[in-house]
Amino acid sequence: MRKKDEDKRDAIVAATLGIVMEHGVVGIKMAGLARKVGISPSTLYVYFKDKDDLVSTIFTELVRKVKENTFGEFEAELPFKVNLKNLWLRFLTYRIEHHQELFFIEQVKKSPYYGPELSKIKDDEFKETFALMDEGKRHLLLKDLPNEVLYAAWDSMTIRISDMVVLGQLEPSQENLENCFGILWDAVSA
Repeated sequence: MRKKDEDKRDAIVAATLGIVMEHGVVGIKMAGLARKVGISPSTLYVYFKDKDDLVSTIFTELVRKVKENTFGEFEAELPFKVNLKNLWLRFLTYRIEHHQELFFIEQVKKSPYYGPELSKIKDDEFKETFALMDEGKRHLLLKDLPNEVLYAAWDSMTIRISDMVVLGQLEPSQENLENCFGILWDAVSA
């Protein structure tokens, strides 16, 4: 078995993200990906056994990366709303700075590749978010709705705001971000 080169693997991942950004998950063709990276298809298969492996491996790595870079410890002395806002701002900032990676995650979630295995990975990585929502409901700060509904409001708002910033439709000023969080808070607060 040939030795794996991390730079080559990174190039494969970057090219995959670019293809998905332009053509969606359906646009990934292993031979075309190999050409784009400048490697032979057989070399590509040293890194990923097939398209399913490519998509699921990248998805799993990106979901874990999002969690590691956005979810932090809450400061006990701060009010729940402030902690929630700080979490949202970290997630929004990460989403803006890593737009292509988050776009990949969203595209996979809308594709046939997103089965029970990938859904479980996402759910496991974001269980702290649901625990936070449970805490907010226990203290009567959040609406008593299923966490999936609260998360849908959170996620949808965050995706749309980050898209607007990336496309230059919204300036990420302090005032704009405060107003955006205010709308989100109004949507989920009790």
